Amino acid sequence: MRRFPVYFLIDVSDFMAGSSIKQTQKGMSSIIQRIKSDPYMLEMGTISVITFSEKVTCVVPLIKLVDFHEPMLQIEEGKSSIDRVLDFLMEDMDKTLIKTALGQKGDWMPVVFLFTNCIPTDNISFTRWNNSYWGMATIVVITISDDMNTQLWGQLTKNVVNLKEKESLMRFFRFVCIEPPYSSFNHNIADDVVKLPPSPDDITIII
Repeated sequence: MRRFPVYFLIDVSDFMAGSSIKQTQKGMSSIIQRIKSDPYMLEMGTISVITFSEKVTCVVPLIKLVDFHEPMLQIEEGKSSIDRVLDFLMEDMDKTLIKTALGQKGDWMPVVFLFTNCIPTDNISFTRWNNSYWGMATIVVITISDDMNTQLWGQLTKNVVNLKEKESLMRFFRFVCIEPPYSSFNHNIADDVVKLPPSPDDITIII
C-alpha cells in the first residue's frame, strides 16, 4: 500500500502563547479527525508532527495513522524560525519519502499544514524550497491571526487559510487528502511523486 504523508509544522514560539496555541491544537485535532473518518486514509495515511521556535523538534516521526497519538503542544522559549523548519522538512522528505521507480510506486505527494501566527522573526528565504522542492508537496499555511501576511506567504504557496475559516479548511483538506486516491492521474514511473491537479478556486485563498 502506497502511503499518503501528512506533515504538521507547528509554530510553538513565544508568539503563540495563550489562545493561539489552543486554537492550533483544536485545528490540528479537527484535521486529524477528518483523516480518521475516511477508511482509505486509515489504510494509507501517515502523519508527522514537527514543532518549531528557534529550534526544530520532530515530535512524531512519519508514522501510520492507525498508530498515531496526537501530542499535546507546548510553548517553547524563543522566536519563530520558518527557515529552520523548512530546512528540516526538506531533509526529512529526502530521507523518508519513497519515490516512484521502475517496478515501484512511490508515495502520494505529501500535504504539509503549517500553523503559525504569521510573525516570523528570521530573515526568511524560500529560495531553496522554490528551486528544488516546489511541486513535491502541497503546502497549506494556516494562519492564527487575522493578518494573513499574503505578501510573505505568497512566495511559498498559493494555499493560505485562516484558522477561523474552518469550512474552507475542511473542504480544502478533503480535496487534497481524500479525493486524489479515487481520481485518475498519470502515474509516470519517471516522476518522483504523484502530482495533484490545481485545487478549486473557491476552496483556497489564491494570492
